[in-house]
Amino acid sequence: MIRTTLLDELDVEVQKCVKPVLATSANFGCTIMTDGWTNIRGQTLCNYLVGTTRGATYVTTDVMRGKKDATALAQAWLRRLKSLDIKLVDITAFVTDSASSNVSAMEVFQKDKSVKHISLISCVAHFMDLILEDIGGIEWVATRIAQARVVTKFFKRHSHARKVLQAFMTMALLLPAKFASARMVIDDRWKDTVWSMKKIRDDAKEVIACVGCPQWWEDMKAVCKLLDPIMDMLQMVDSDTRQFGKILQQYDEMIVRCLSACAAFDKEEQDAVLEVFDRRRTMFKSSTHVAVMILDPEFRDHTLPDDDEMQHDLKVALVQFGYPEDSDQHNKILTSIDKFHAREPPFDDVGMDRAQTVEEQAEIDRRLAEKKKEKEEKKRKEEEVKELLEEKEKMEKERKLMEELKEEEEEEEEEEEEEEEEGGKLERRRIQSKEEGAESSQAGAIRMRQLEALNWMEQFSYRTEFPEETEEEKNAFIIRLASTDEAEKNLLLEEKKAELNNKMVAAKKQ
Repeated sequence: MIRTTLLDELDVEVQKCVKPVLATSANFGCTIMTDGWTNIRGQTLCNYLVGTTRGATYVTTDVMRGKKDATALAQAWLRRLKSLDIKLVDITAFVTDSASSNVSAMEVFQKDKSVKHISLISCVAHFMDLILEDIGGIEWVATRIAQARVVTKFFKRHSHARKVLQAFMTMALLLPAKFASARMVIDDRWKDTVWSMKKIRDDAKEVIACVGCPQWWEDMKAVCKLLDPIMDMLQMVDSDTRQFGKILQQYDEMIVRCLSACAAFDKEEQDAVLEVFDRRRTMFKSSTHVAVMILDPEFRDHTLPDDDEMQHDLKVALVQFGYPEDSDQHNKILTSIDKFHAREPPFDDVGMDRAQTVEEQAEIDRRLAEKKKEKEEKKRKEEEVKELLEEKEKMEKERKLMEELKEEEEEEEEEEEEEEEEGGKLERRRIQSKEEGAESSQAGAIRMRQLEALNWMEQFSYRTEFPEETEEEKNAFIIRLASTDEAEKNLLLEEKKAELNNKMVAAKKQ
């Protein structure tokens, strides 16, 4: 059933849920998100998701075959975007990770005129992951991470060491572990342990050197403080909330927090961390990020439009959105943005509150309409289920009625067969009785004739002893009489009389 109808039915149900989400792109636009990965068969797959004001939904997956260079990837993106149930003009952004193949494919993708209005954005969550990898590659950080890995692996692999550790520590936090592990390596149970191999002994010495050194613990605390802001930023951009306009601001705040955690580092170590942040910021920052940040009411600042970098990125974004530079619409938007940040009418606090109220009311109306639609859909499904149940009950009753009728017909047929069988038995008995009656009448007639013959002999023959016949001769004569017609019977009787007469005469002479 799964291979035949069930999957098709489930697909229809899923499409009913997806279509309302995709329909909002006609009014508010949408964002296409894609990522590439390789399955266990070695096939290159591309997943496509659509992000709208109602959330994100999965659309489809493509399997790439043949060449997998930047041109082939860009052509695959174009084919998929043109085949969606969304107009190209309603797609405002295209998001993918920052793999080298995707970066090259973006350049080829933008050459197509039908998608020039689409902003190509790199996934910030992927960049946060790359930042963690880059910081982990800094020499002093990599050294501390490698030492921490040696310590954790040592206790995971050696049960005796783990048993000694558990005797001193029941907590899993960093600070309790510091003092417990330091006491452990000076305990007699640790000192008396004999390690079997040289490598294990070397690892044990390194564990003692690490956990027994206060500076090593301070360095580990510093690494954790350095990575905490990055993890917070990663969780923010990886959440389901709308944080696109806050990315640049949050990124700057993340850098400040990381530098405060690096206050105890020397200048060379701080410069290595700053170089990672600056390099990755240049890679993921786009004009779209700037435009969205400038239009965010949370970041209204009258000095923001005076920033040359911001103004340049804003103009690039407007040109990409279809407003050529020096055009009336382009200049009108720039003027409105200046008023927006200067809090001039109609963008003053009163006007913005009113606009937010209208927007909130529109959002409330939309949600109410969605709830009403959901209730109607639920009611319709309940009615369909009710109709199906009634139809099922009706079919069940008809089935039971048909079974009862069939059983009655079978019973009637059995009764008829029994009656026919009884009638046949009676008929056979009747025929048998007739045959037996006929045989008995024939035997009676033969006996009467024998008696007549004997009476005749008594009357006309000599008074001597009767000639005796054997039982076999009598039975043979009776059978012979029974198998002949009336005329032959008379002849046989005459012959029998003559034979008996001859026997009597012969007996008398003797």
